[in-house]
This record gives sequence, C-alpha cells and structure tokens, in this order.
Amino acid sequence: MHYDPRLAIPVLNEERRRAILDLLTHRGRVLVTELSRQFETSQVTIRKDLEILHAQGLVHRTHGGALPWREPQSKIQRCTKRKNSIVRKNYASRKVQSRK
Repeated sequence: MHYDPRLAIPVLNEERRRAILDLLTHRGRVLVTELSRQFETSQVTIRKDLEILHAQGLVHRTHGGALPWREPQSKIQRCTKRKNSIVRKNYASRKVQSRK
C-alpha cells in the first residue's frame, strides 16, 4: 500500500489503479519504474495493477509499462479502409491519364 508520510493514510489498491489510469490519460503512457517510485510500492505490485487493468480492458500492457487502450479494428473496418485507399489511387491515376 502507498501512504502519504505526512498523513500516514494508506492508499487502497483500487485508488492506486484509478490514479494510474489518471496518469495514463494525462501522460499518454506510464512506466512501471516511475509508478513504483511515485506510489512507493514494489514494481511487482505495479505490474499486478497493470495486469488487472489490462484484463479489464482499461490499458494496453507493454514491456515496462502501459499505454491507453485502443479498440482493435474489426476486419470490416480494415477492409473498408483498404478498399477506400484503392479507390482513391484508381481515381487519381485516371485523372492523370485523362490529362494526357
């Protein structure tokens, strides 16, 4: 548990995880070593917190830290983007050919 030495109030696990999510939102990434120092707890504890947040779909776990969760693109979204790209290229090449 993390505590404020001035107040000697322990921070609950859930409070620490919420604070990690807030930091992630503001910084765009978090590192295990930095979180460990900030919350004055072990790196093992921080890793467990990040794993729990990852399992809940709230963060994307990386080596040494975490990034904000991004929804994976569906196959339909990927195919639609690819199709639109092909259509744009074909349109552009037809425009160039019609100018000749």
